[in-house]
Amino acid sequence: MCRLSGIFLRAVVCISVFSVALATADTRPNVIYIVSDDHGYNDLGCFGNKYAATLSPNLDALAQEGVKLTQFYVTAPVCSPSRGGILTARYNERFGYENPDLSIGAVMKEGLDPEETLLPRYFKSVGYATACFGKWHVGFAPGSRPVERGFDEFFGIGGGLNDYFVHNNLGNLDMFLGNNPRAPLSVDEYTSDLFADATIDFIERKQDEPFFVYLPFSAPHWAPANLPPRELLPPQAPDADMALYAGEAAGRQGCLAAITAMDRAIGRILDTLEALNLADNTIVIFYGDHGGEIDAYAGGNNDPLRDGKGSLWEGGIRTPGIIRWPAELPAGATVATPLISLDLSRLVIEASGADCAALARGPLDGLDPSEVLKGNATALHDFLAWRFNGHAAIRKGDYKLYGDNVGGGIGGTLQLFDLSADPSETTDLSGSLPSVVSELQDDFNNTWKPAIANDTAL
Repeated sequence: MCRLSGIFLRAVVCISVFSVALATADTRPNVIYIVSDDHGYNDLGCFGNKYAATLSPNLDALAQEGVKLTQFYVTAPVCSPSRGGILTARYNERFGYENPDLSIGAVMKEGLDPEETLLPRYFKSVGYATACFGKWHVGFAPGSRPVERGFDEFFGIGGGLNDYFVHNNLGNLDMFLGNNPRAPLSVDEYTSDLFADATIDFIERKQDEPFFVYLPFSAPHWAPANLPPRELLPPQAPDADMALYAGEAAGRQGCLAAITAMDRAIGRILDTLEALNLADNTIVIFYGDHGGEIDAYAGGNNDPLRDGKGSLWEGGIRTPGIIRWPAELPAGATVATPLISLDLSRLVIEASGADCAALARGPLDGLDPSEVLKGNATALHDFLAWRFNGHAAIRKGDYKLYGDNVGGGIGGTLQLFDLSADPSETTDLSGSLPSVVSELQDDFNNTWKPAIANDTAL
C-alpha cells in the first residue's frame, strides 16, 4: 500500500506539474500584428477623418476597446526600412537599412541583413505557430524569404506594389507566393480579402496553440496597374466602396475606398477571434508603416501634420496607432506619450516570454511600453531619432529638431518645433531657444549616433 501510495502521489505531482505548465502556456497571448501601407494620419475615423461613419468602423471600434496612440512613430518614412525596424525592434540604421535600394530589381535581392533576428524567431523559440500574410518587401533572395526568417507559413507578395484585382502583372514584385517561392500561386480575388482569408484560416487551424501573425496589408497604397502614366487610375477597391467616396478626386477616392475594404477585412478577423473565444488574450496591433503619400495620385491625408511619405516631417513618420489586449490593457484609453514601432515589437516579444538577450543580434531599441499603455507612466524614451535621405530629426519631450544629415549626425540648417503647440511644424523656434537646439543636437550627435555606429545600447 505504501509503495502504491507513493506511485499515486508521484503521479498526482506529475499531473499537477503538467497542468501548471499547460496553464502557464495558456496565459501567453496570441498576437495579430497588422501594418497598413502608406496610411495617412487623418485617414481613420477615430483620428478625425470626416468620413468617420463609413471609413473604418472596425478599427474605430478596436480603438474604443483598446488604446489609441496619438503620437506614434515609425523608424523611416518609406516602406522597406520602416518594416526593417518593425521586424527587428532595432533602429534600421544599425544594420545598414537606412536608405535601402527600393528599385523593382532590388526587391528580390537579400534585403534585411540575414544576421538580424526577426520577430518570428522569438516566437518560435517559445513554441508559437508563426505566419506572415501580406506584403513582405524586405528581400526575397534565397535565405531572405519569410519561411527562411522564422515564419512557418507565408502567403503574399514579395515587393511593394500590387494591383488589387489583377495579379502577376508585375513579375515577382506582384506575384503571389507561398511557402515555395519557386511556385507562384494563381489567385484571382481582391488583395485585402486574400490576406484576411489566409489569416482566418490560420487562426482556425492554430486556435489551440499560441500563434503570431504578422499581417502587412498592401492597402491603401495606390494601385500600379502595370505602372501606367500616373493620371490613369485603376480602382483600388470594390465598386461599392468606391461609390462611398464618389465626390472625391480619383486618387483620394481610391485611397479611402481601399481603407474601407481593408477595415472590413480586419473586421472579419476580429469576428473570428470573438467566435473562437480568443479575443480577450490576443494582442491586436494596428498602425501604418509610415505617413500617407499626399500627392493627387496617391490621395493620402496626414492633417494636421506636415508633409508625408518620404520626409522626416511629422506627416512622414507619425501614423495612427491602436493596440487592444483586453486581458492587460484598458479600454477606450488615449495615450499621447511618444512611442515608436520598436516599442510595440518589444512588447509582443516580452509578452511571449522569449529570451531577448539570448536571441537578439544586438541591443533592442524598443522598450516595453506596458506601463505607459496602462496609464501608470507618462514617459518611455529619453528621445527618438531618425535619419533618412540626407535629413535627420530628433524628438525629445515636446521638442523636435529637424536638420541635415551631416556625417551621420544632425547639422546644417536646423529648425526647432514645439509639437505640443505646433504639430504642423510651422513655427521655427531655433532662434529663440538656442539652448534647446544645442541639447537636442548633442543628444543626436554624441549619444544616438555613436550608439548606432557601434551597435551599442542607447
